[in-house]
Amino acid sequence: MPYAAKAKSPKTRRIPVQARAIERVNKILDTALSLISNPNPKKLTTHLIADHAGVSVGSVYQFFPNVESVKIALIERLLEQYYDHFATLLHAQPKAGNLRQFGLVLVDATHDFYQAHPNIVAHIVASRSTEEFNQVNRHLNHRLEELMMNYFSDNAFGLDQKTSKRKISVAIATGDMMTMFIWSAETQEERDAYLQDWRELVSCYNALP
Repeated sequence: MPYAAKAKSPKTRRIPVQARAIERVNKILDTALSLISNPNPKKLTTHLIADHAGVSVGSVYQFFPNVESVKIALIERLLEQYYDHFATLLHAQPKAGNLRQFGLVLVDATHDFYQAHPNIVAHIVASRSTEEFNQVNRHLNHRLEELMMNYFSDNAFGLDQKTSKRKISVAIATGDMMTMFIWSAETQEERDAYLQDWRELVSCYNALP
């Protein structure tokens, strides 16, 4: 996997409970997202976020001990959106006839979603070595596993539960790995090549014992 410098791990952030606090945190995150999405982004700092959000720096620190924790929160929100996107797609999709068709749906859903959010994906790549990101990603993968298990059961792929779970684990692990390869690539040509490799790997799903 392409090398990336290990990002600093953020300290534990405070999770808002009251509606007013949730609104403030969402404003902070929306502002941070707007700043990193700027074509010529400045270095993201808590002071820059506070200034553009129209809140005090203390308000930012009340929920986010440092800027890295803001980035992790943005990643977490994106992964929640990805789950909703994939769940909606599966419910709307005609039932897949085999594992290869299902795998291609997974590839397209994942690639197209992240393609639409390149700035946060860049932070995912930079944060992938941290325990905070791994914890968020494990939570997402657990939910995806449950979603896929239900989909496999409804499609009657003829697999027992143990086999289904193993194949889903392979699909999720492959997706994590290929997403990192694609978004660590320096050129669009490399990204396209990795995407094609991913599609070819999916073609092997039916052959897995």
